[in-house]
Amino acid sequence: MRDTWRKNWLRSIRELSALDWQSSLWGESNNPHHSYVEYIESYIDDLALAEGYASPLSQGFVSNDEVEAVANLHKTVKRYHEPSSPYDHSSILADPLWINLTKIAEATRQSLLSLLIDREEIEILKRTEPEYP
Repeated sequence: MRDTWRKNWLRSIRELSALDWQSSLWGESNNPHHSYVEYIESYIDDLALAEGYASPLSQGFVSNDEVEAVANLHKTVKRYHEPSSPYDHSSILADPLWINLTKIAEATRQSLLSLLIDREEIEILKRTEPEYP
């Protein structure tokens, strides 16, 4: 369970950091995963992070250093509110607050890359193409 959770966590962070993927996929792809709503749900709901990182930390899914590395991103995701609708991809992608969130996600991705030692986890964060077609 830990390995699956971590892989999904890292994929989610990578997706949040990839403004280029978002711009080309949201509203364009036939895959329902490629949307703002799904990216947020994948991070908050699917990973059970609505209450933060206390549970994954206590279960050994993440380290203290990793929690520290994602703290700003997590706070920013939780505080973000769409400019109009969660389904209005154009307004979200043009929103300076969203653009800033993706930059924070990129900084988080880089921080995590410096902490990880597992080759597969590193490859997830280095992925240059979206995982879901």
